[in-house]
This record gives sequence, C-alpha cells and structure tokens, in this order.
Amino acid sequence: MPSRQSFPVARALVLAILVPSLSALPSCTPAPPIAEPFNRDRSGSAARAYQAALDANTSAADALSDALASLTDRALEGAKPYAAYDSARRLLIRVENRFAFAKQRLDAAETRGEELIEQWQAERRLYTDEGLRDAADKRLETMRERKAAATESLGAAHAALRPALAELSDRTLFLKHCRDLGVLQPAPISEEGRVRYLAAREGLDKARALAKARVAEFLAALGQVQ
Repeated sequence: MPSRQSFPVARALVLAILVPSLSALPSCTPAPPIAEPFNRDRSGSAARAYQAALDANTSAADALSDALASLTDRALEGAKPYAAYDSARRLLIRVENRFAFAKQRLDAAETRGEELIEQWQAERRLYTDEGLRDAADKRLETMRERKAAATESLGAAHAALRPALAELSDRTLFLKHCRDLGVLQPAPISEEGRVRYLAAREGLDKARALAKARVAEFLAALGQVQ
C-alpha cells in the first residue's frame, strides 16, 4: 500500500501530464463567418421565386377573366339551368385555387428575397477592402429597394383580383338560384355594380403591369434579366 508521502508526488505527475494536454485543446472562440458555397445560389433562387409569383398571379388573372367571359348572359344563352350552374361552380373552384396558389408563390418569393438580403448582409463583413465593401453595400441597398418594390407590387396585383373574384362568386350564386328554380334568367347587374366591376378590371390591369415592371427591375438588379 503506497504511503501518504507518495500522494503529492503522484498528483504532481498527473498534473504534469494533463496540463500540456489541456492547453493543446482547440479554443472555444467562435469561427469567423464564411461565404456561402459556390453551389448555393440564393440570387438565382430569389429570381426564380419572383418570376414564379408573377406567373402565378398572371395565370389567376387570366383564369378569372376567362371565367367571367364564360358566364355572361350571351355566353349562357340557351343553356340549361343545371348545366350553367355546374359550369360556373367548376370555374369558380378553378379560379379560387389559382388565387390561393398565387398567394403561396408570393409568400415564397418574399422569403427567398429576405434570405438573399440577409446573406449579403452577413457576408459584407468578410471584406477587408473598404472600397469593395462600400460598392457591395450600394448594390445591396439597390437590391433591397427593388425587392421591396417588387413584393409590394405583387401584393397589390394579387389584391386587385379580389373585386373580380367577388363578381364571379356573385354570378355563380345567382346561377345556383336559377338552378334551384329551374329557370335560367338574365343576371340583373346594377349600374353601380357594373361601374365597380369596370373599375376593378382597370385597377387589375394597372396592378399587373406595375408588378411586371417592378419584378423585371428586381431581376435586373440580380443580374437575372428575363
């Protein structure tokens, strides 16, 4: 059995072995930020997302326009009440689905755009040259402004679909009541409703044109000109 005098010696030997080993362990200081891998293309992802959002909104607007044209009194002349309502119901479901899909695309585009801005904001710290950092900051600011404008205009274009969608819903409900009575009657649209509808169509056309222009400007800022 070792004597008590041997314990200090053993402790000293253990410390002599452990201290150098502990000092050789890697430090816990945080790693410096690094640029994204070459194959991670946030710019291309954002460009594709905004183009997809614009295409989805255009598709919803076109489907809505076609549906309304299919449900005019002239287009329905001679149709059976049941068939007219069934057609209107199918068209309404189709348009509503495209309207919802356009909103999903808009939300996805906004997310992709924010991810791109955040990554550029983080990577600017990697510059050691102030001139290059300043140039990158200017491009970042331009990108941020154009992304915001594209997002806002796409949101406005999507919102501009609502009045015409409400008109389609009204016509479908009227045809449902015609089906219930077994008689297809002309749709009595008030003058106020007609003016409101025409204003909505004009607003939709303007919103679509503005969204297309703003998205094109954002894509140009990304170097993704279509």
